[in-house]
Amino acid sequence: MVVTQNRPPGRDAPDEELIDTLIAVSVVARRLAGKLRKQMEKEKALHRPRSGRVMEGRENGGFHYE
Repeated sequence: MVVTQNRPPGRDAPDEELIDTLIAVSVVARRLAGKLRKQMEKEKALHRPRSGRVMEGRENGGFHYE
């Protein structure tokens, strides 16, 4: 029998477990990044003036954007 890898036989299970764990971490990280991106876009839209005209009012320190 020829062994083509530099690790002892029977070590496939821990390697597969590590691969599965890394994939799971990657999936969770991608979901969190998507949620963070949506939240940042939502907050950015709330602070962005719609037409650029400044109107007097109580919001934003005495002014609000129309």
